[in-house]
Amino acid sequence: MIIKKTLITIFLILINFSGYCQDKTYQDFINDITPTFPGCENSKDKSECYSLEVGNLILSNFNKPDNLDKLNDVDGVLEIKLTLRNEINGKTTILKVENVNDVVKNLVIESLEKLPLIQPVTSFRDGESKVSSTSFYIIIEKKNKSNYFEQVIRKSKQDYSKMPSPNPDKIKHVLIENCENDDRSSDCFYLSIKQYIIDKLDKNIIDEIRGEKFYLKIKFDKNGKIDSNSFECSLNGKKEIFHKIIETIKVKKAAELNNENIDITYSIPIQIE
Repeated sequence: MIIKKTLITIFLILINFSGYCQDKTYQDFINDITPTFPGCENSKDKSECYSLEVGNLILSNFNKPDNLDKLNDVDGVLEIKLTLRNEINGKTTILKVENVNDVVKNLVIESLEKLPLIQPVTSFRDGESKVSSTSFYIIIEKKNKSNYFEQVIRKSKQDYSKMPSPNPDKIKHVLIENCENDDRSSDCFYLSIKQYIIDKLDKNIIDEIRGEKFYLKIKFDKNGKIDSNSFECSLNGKKEIFHKIIETIKVKKAAELNNENIDITYSIPIQIE
């Protein structure tokens, strides 16, 4: 009998621990307020992934033969502080590039002109996509043997996945088809809806808009219905085409905040390569 009671107690502890582990962490909070760089959708740390991808873009430009000649006098470690603003339409505005070397600064700015469209953050307070700004360091080191630059990765000493989130709200995004197992994350929503739209486009239209950077604004009401009157498309002359496609999207569940259905508006940046 004592053994059974002990087993039951352990079982209950495990259940409680499991429930606790499912609570939002500080890392979840950071991911919620970080714009999503293409390819970082499923990253455990979107902020780190964002800065690494920006660093890789800068690095590829620095290591071009002509630019290596311009940077011939630069040695050792370069610390470049960036302040970027991510717009609702997915584009990025460079607010500040800090480095004492003017050649470095100019090459960084040149690199950032090639940034892809970046998914903006969505605020669940008012159900709208938001402009957001972020500052971070890109650290690059010139290797003596190869004479090429490499990115230096400095990991944070803090493990944010073990810290509680300062925002206890329970957030669930709109659930649409192709989000298996009722995945209510923003990652699944954005990836699925982009793919759905592209799959529905006529091949001739795809060829016509290939390489264009544009965004769609789609509002879902508390019942998961699409508000056609508020739909926007930044691509001139193509609003009706995309409107017909979004009207065919099948919504399984509306967005939720703390288990209550809410209106929500998404800004969806699209670039067909």
